[in-house]
Amino acid sequence: MPAKRRQREPCKECIARNRPCEGLYPECDYYRRSVPTRAALAAEEASGTKPHRYFLEQHVKKLEEKLERLTEEASSSNLSADSRTVSKSPSPAVELPPRPFHPRPAEMTGRWWEAEYLAPSVRDYLVGITLAFADEDHLYFHYPSFIASLAEPPDSPQAPHRALLEAMYLVACYYTSIAFPSPDSPYSLVRLENHFLARARKAQNDSLAWCDRLMDYLKGSCLVTGYFIKRGRYLEGYHHQCGASRMALSCGLHQIVSPIFDPNVQPTLPPALAGQEKTILLPPPANQIELAERIMCFWGIYLRDKVASIVTGSPPALNEDQDGIIAVLPRPAAEYETDDLRPQDMESIMDALNATPPGTSAQPALTKRRADSHFTSHIKGMALYERARTLMIMEQKAPERFNQGDVVVVHGAIKVFLENLPPVRDAIEEGLPFWSSIISAHTFGLGALLELKDRVNQGEQISAAKQMSRLIVGMPEQESLKGCCVYGHCWASAAEVLVANRQRLVAQKASQEEIADVDDSIARLMAATKKLSGAYPNFAFQLNHVQRLMEMTSVSE
Repeated sequence: MPAKRRQREPCKECIARNRPCEGLYPECDYYRRSVPTRAALAAEEASGTKPHRYFLEQHVKKLEEKLERLTEEASSSNLSADSRTVSKSPSPAVELPPRPFHPRPAEMTGRWWEAEYLAPSVRDYLVGITLAFADEDHLYFHYPSFIASLAEPPDSPQAPHRALLEAMYLVACYYTSIAFPSPDSPYSLVRLENHFLARARKAQNDSLAWCDRLMDYLKGSCLVTGYFIKRGRYLEGYHHQCGASRMALSCGLHQIVSPIFDPNVQPTLPPALAGQEKTILLPPPANQIELAERIMCFWGIYLRDKVASIVTGSPPALNEDQDGIIAVLPRPAAEYETDDLRPQDMESIMDALNATPPGTSAQPALTKRRADSHFTSHIKGMALYERARTLMIMEQKAPERFNQGDVVVVHGAIKVFLENLPPVRDAIEEGLPFWSSIISAHTFGLGALLELKDRVNQGEQISAAKQMSRLIVGMPEQESLKGCCVYGHCWASAAEVLVANRQRLVAQKASQEEIADVDDSIARLMAATKKLSGAYPNFAFQLNHVQRLMEMTSVSE
């Protein structure tokens, strides 16, 4: 007598296909009738005939080829009709996948994702997607060297470790889901995110256990942490990032004091290992490019550590003072690749945190430095925001450790930072490739100013809040939707200042034009926060906070 199957709700597959379902567990009758049994598959293989799944895979392959042919024909017809109407982004009505999502390799059929090592064409396809967004994720890859390393055998020391590759596959799946939100899209790989996340975690554990290609472990950890944060899984991202941060310290990446490669310089051991047997986790860099990758990787870890700390309210794993972070801030990638590095352009994070406005320091003026990279501006803004936020929390929870002098220093450093940033409008009009990072840097700098609260005069606070709201006007739709999850905290602080200012204007019986101007600024901040609340859970909390303040103001009127 067959085992009794228990009744449950209709399965998701039947609901999605709008067909009747008996709700039997573990599989409904429709599934049992449509899928061949293992015995049937084994009999087909033993008979020498092609198995049933072979024909299914061939059918899927033909459908994918047909889809690619139709999309190419539609694209070419649109171009020939009127080249001026073609935009860089796909039309919302017809899904025309742009590069790097198109074309998909023919080997992506069947259960291709279960192979221990993906087919080279599939690997290159997923890696290409991740590399296309590497600058947005603030990760540096020297493309010629990295692409050449992919041709090495998997166990070769020159080949990328699976700790990095599996993380790149995971991030590629994430970006396909952003480009193609519909789960029914043949280009969306959102269903494979958990699969590659598990593989990435296992590979990173293997890399740590054998101290095998630890730079790949650190880069892969950056990607996994970024994935957690983008998916709103903040606590997981924070805990994953803490391990990568401490490993970066153990490898001595925080003590790279010069970006100029010198073959005679040996790696510095962390202070905790002094006096013990010298164990070097990372061999010295072989050339300028490897040194640049280590600098960029460390600051990528540092940036994610600050973000994870802010959104979770937990202490950061990297502390500038306690951990002795003296590494030089990153320069533009082109300067490393062309050996165009100058000693006068070198700067540490402590230089940025302790910068003083011109005329307030007794030190002589330094030689004019070249402009920071977009990455460095992003780092400085985030570090200043986190420092100001930490000081204000310390004043409330640990007043015995609070020092008013630290607030004065941070205030001065924020002013210097904002004065040296290029204007956003100029960056957009000149077509700078990463002007969105300039928006982020301005937002974090202004947010740091607002975090100081009553330590900054009222006029400065209102001016900073209005400037932040104007930044949103120049932010395109796609940029705002992929914005940093710290934006919500900055926008909430700005809205809080503007709501208080509106209350004062109403009490002073100011003109309707002044009140309307403040209302417009508040509306922009709230609309942007609401837009991002679907992607980042903390934005919904910030939005509710501002709405309560607005309701209280309306009642008081």
